[in-house]
Amino acid sequence: MNLKKLDEMISSIQVINKIDADVEVVNHSPLVMIGKGRQGAVFQLSRDICVKVFGNTEDCERELYALSLGQD
Repeated sequence: MNLKKLDEMISSIQVINKIDADVEVVNHSPLVMIGKGRQGAVFQLSRDICVKVFGNTEDCERELYALSLGQD
């Protein structure tokens, strides 16, 4: 997939954190949302690839750290 086009699509998605609730999502992209939770929303890029869009940087950094711990 063209990274510039992917960046444009993701820029068309707004994920808003809510207190004690799942995030609110405003999706003006052609991507299909396949789920959402407290930290962000997941969108399908292809049959076997998805992307998670977070509501804030801190949640993204925590998830990246947790994923890095699991690689070993």
